[in-house]
Amino acid sequence: KGIDKKDPAGEADEVGANGQRKKRVVILLSANRSQTIGVLLSHLKVPHEEFKRAIMTLDTRTLQPNFVIQLMRLLPTDQEVAALQSYTGPKEELGTAERFLFELLCIPRLKSRLQCFVFILEFNARLHDLSENVEVVSYALHDIKRCTKLSQVMELVLAM
Repeated sequence: KGIDKKDPAGEADEVGANGQRKKRVVILLSANRSQTIGVLLSHLKVPHEEFKRAIMTLDTRTLQPNFVIQLMRLLPTDQEVAALQSYTGPKEELGTAERFLFELLCIPRLKSRLQCFVFILEFNARLHDLSENVEVVSYALHDIKRCTKLSQVMELVLAM
């Protein structure tokens, strides 16, 4: 397969080995952006609809924190949102990255949801880290309270 032509509207026809035109693909994103999103999607291994459902329901079994963080970096820009929203053709003709972003645009408050999702996914690890710090501070306070020499030094300092 190869791209036969690309017109200014971002539409391309794929040409098969026998020279026949197979499928029209509408490309709304830059090549780099499409490739970056394509790489991310290759790691997903989940259909777009199931992915969308996982975000809507905050399903922590389906999505991993690092994937959600990467996805937050790849959210559509205002320009891309405008281009995708102005597209009136069939969804099936969109390129893979465009179709994925188009699906994401259907999710209400997407950025806020993803931020909450990352918080939920990372909560236990953060809680564990903070618990260790609180324990260290607690032991330090206990040792300070029991230290009689420190108490005497502080009395002298305050008396001056």
